[in-house]
Amino acid sequence: MSASRRYDKALELTRQALALVAGQEYQQAAVLFTQALRILMPGPGLLASGHEHRKWELARTDLHGELGKVEFLLGRLAPARENLERACAGYRHLQEPDSRDYGVTRSNLGVVYEKLGMINEALACHEDSLRIAQRHGEPADSLATSLCHIGMVQQLAGDRPGSDRSFAAAIAMPGVSRLIRAGLLQNAAFHHTHYFEYAQALPLFFQALDEFTALEEARVLPSGSDERAMCLTNIGQLYANEQDFTRALDYQRRALALFERKQPDGVMTATALSNLAGTLMLRMLEDDLAEADGLLGRAIEISGRHSAAAPVRGLYLANRSYVALRRGDPDRALALAVEGIAVRAAGTSDRTTVVPYAAAGLAYFTLGRLDEAEEALLAALRASESIAPLLPDSQDLHSLLGAIALERSRSEEGELKRSRLDRAVECLRTARTVAEQSRRLLDGEPGLEFLFGTGAAAYHWLIDALYQRNGPGDREEAFTVADGVRARGLARMLTGDDIAAAEDPEIRRLIADHQDALRRLGVAWQELAKAEDPVQQAELRWRYTDLAHRAEQYRIRLAGSSFRFGDVIAPSACTVEQVRAALDPGTAFVLHEPTPSGTYAWVIRPSGTTMIRLPIDAAELEELVTTAVQDLEEPVDATGPGGQLADLSTVLLKPLADGLRGAEHVALSPGGVLAYLPFELLTIDGVRLFERCTTSYVPSPTTMVRFGGGPVRGTHELDFVGFASSNDGLKHPPLEVAEIAEIFAPRSLQIVAAATPEAVRADAVRARYVHIASHAFVDDDQPQFSRLVLAPSAVDGDSSLFAFEFAGLRLRSQLVSLSACSTARSRLRPGEGLIGFYRAVLATGTDAALLSLWAVPDRLARVFMVHFYGLIAAGRPAEVALRETRTHFAPPDGAISARTTWAAFILVSVNPRGSRSIEKGRRA
Repeated sequence: MSASRRYDKALELTRQALALVAGQEYQQAAVLFTQALRILMPGPGLLASGHEHRKWELARTDLHGELGKVEFLLGRLAPARENLERACAGYRHLQEPDSRDYGVTRSNLGVVYEKLGMINEALACHEDSLRIAQRHGEPADSLATSLCHIGMVQQLAGDRPGSDRSFAAAIAMPGVSRLIRAGLLQNAAFHHTHYFEYAQALPLFFQALDEFTALEEARVLPSGSDERAMCLTNIGQLYANEQDFTRALDYQRRALALFERKQPDGVMTATALSNLAGTLMLRMLEDDLAEADGLLGRAIEISGRHSAAAPVRGLYLANRSYVALRRGDPDRALALAVEGIAVRAAGTSDRTTVVPYAAAGLAYFTLGRLDEAEEALLAALRASESIAPLLPDSQDLHSLLGAIALERSRSEEGELKRSRLDRAVECLRTARTVAEQSRRLLDGEPGLEFLFGTGAAAYHWLIDALYQRNGPGDREEAFTVADGVRARGLARMLTGDDIAAAEDPEIRRLIADHQDALRRLGVAWQELAKAEDPVQQAELRWRYTDLAHRAEQYRIRLAGSSFRFGDVIAPSACTVEQVRAALDPGTAFVLHEPTPSGTYAWVIRPSGTTMIRLPIDAAELEELVTTAVQDLEEPVDATGPGGQLADLSTVLLKPLADGLRGAEHVALSPGGVLAYLPFELLTIDGVRLFERCTTSYVPSPTTMVRFGGGPVRGTHELDFVGFASSNDGLKHPPLEVAEIAEIFAPRSLQIVAAATPEAVRADAVRARYVHIASHAFVDDDQPQFSRLVLAPSAVDGDSSLFAFEFAGLRLRSQLVSLSACSTARSRLRPGEGLIGFYRAVLATGTDAALLSLWAVPDRLARVFMVHFYGLIAAGRPAEVALRETRTHFAPPDGAISARTTWAAFILVSVNPRGSRSIEKGRRA
């Protein structure tokens, strides 16, 4: 074949390959590009002119550039790098220095270097590309895109100031088109999510969404564009990271509908299916897991039809493996993970490698095949660390590697056992470091479940490893680790208590609008829960969704306007020494932390610390506590829960007897399901705890150490203010408030007929003791909408005072009492414990709260509270008054009758002593 015919054949193959690229058929395109290169490789022949040789060489250079891009899209990074480097060398040789072609190819090579973890080389490429674009006077779109690439590489390199400058310069560049600007806003949002700054990321995503919507309206983009759909997906992913699953699923389903409408079998549809499945997996509900399995099955099927989706097919298989594990089928999980490893692109070191190997490691671990688990996890870790150190994924990998070492140590002795434990501690410390960096600290439920569900396990395994190793300082460190999984959101809220920015009139207006939107949302949530008619349900659901979006817009604007409403960093977990320094000689601090391998307890006194491993694991404990608490509220027979309480006393308190000897007050910080248990009823040597000493509950050691003391702040206009509801014919709450107000007269105020939510907000701040007697409704699904029922509001007629509204009060009180049903109860949250009113009341800044663990009859609550406040007025601290009131009403033989009022109320405080006397006042 002549040289000219070979050249024409190569050009024809190139045109066909480019058409395949446009249709996203990258595998076939790569084959044609390679064939064209082979045809051109020998050159035009020895007798051809210099011009002809240059033409052929330039064609080969162009082909290397195109083939490099296709290899990258196929996830084959090594051949992509080789071809793009050859293309760069060719353009440098054949064209003028710093030609446009060279600049574009350098930019593409920089992206490949990023994926390979070659950060310095990637940064040099993108800086060259920007310089060349500036030299040739390229349009603003090109310059801004180059700056964005530089910012992303600087972010990977750990250069936060540099990356901030690059993203800011890209967005601020004049002359950038609206379409490119929308893309830049999304990339800047991703920049903030890299640092877990979701308050800053959300406004940028929503700005991008507004831009894409406007471009569709202007017909620049087609209706239901991929750009808008992808932005909806990104917003949904961010909400999923915050564990705000309701909003996450809403945005992800909207995105999936757009993709399915245009390309039901397209690559982007597969991505949207996978994202939606990922959020459903996080909720851990069986129906959700079944739906997630089906969605991932569709994504796997679609990706099998597209060569462009081959690299991510392994991710979908790995995620389906996680679903199978959570549904209790480790054998199927392992088969899916192994298939995911097999289909990944060879030579890659990105998430398409990390996730399948991690899934296989977890499946092997679950099956007890520790050697294979370790091999798979190390492969995943090597790939993860080649991208960047301490990626969020690496927390799960380090956790499981630590767990393997811990498990192996159980059958070892001597130096080998010590070596295994050293390895376990090293891995689990690293996992904890990553978890702490990855904390989601917005008001959307904070927690640890977002990283494959093993976040809390990493903390628990580390406690176990430190306890077993028992080296110098190990058991003290274990205490700090246990503190790290409780009440972090409350600590964050108290940290941000002083709102200097709220002096700004615009901020105050936003706060008011946000609170109003949330209140309307809470009312709509109540009405939706009560509605039975399908038409009414549909109308209310639409109204609820609309109000939710409105409230979210206000929250986003606040997050971008004020430090208080952004990503406030919670205080670090405290140390044993800090707790000891906060205690007076007569106080003992007790912390219980249930873990899968056992329940650990610490007793801390000013004179020393004891750590004990109790002989009961979390599952056994949950069954025992649940039965005991159910029988406390409604005993199934006359004997009540005596048997369960005796068993709980044996495992939870008896081993601590020596450490508690002589304590005048015990501050309790129970973890997990133990938060529902009234420890006062447990016995040591046959004597109930409340009969031995006073007690109080502390949300976490950190909240006690950081916020449990301080100077006096001002005086109180009143000693007591009481609010009572007479709704539904309630007779006793008004009498309860009236009788207590009489005890404190004349420095008291009782509000009954006018006890509206507005009255509480206006008058609660005036008094040392704040008391509310009413009905309460606890909402486990939406704890912020747990509510007290008061008199109808003069504004909107609604009588609800929601938990989120209570948390927004700024009180100077020493005690807030909620004389209502189950105000200390809510569903447990990982990393938080109890939320609802338990957290909301303490978030007001009060020293202590008197709350109920179960339902209490109105008449008995009235008698109990009047006696309690009589002791308070006589000068007793709250914990002493509570103990004496219990003693007064408790049967001498220890019998527990139905609705045991005297045992239902507990004192929750950030003060190690439970409360301060009247003379000491409240902290600043």
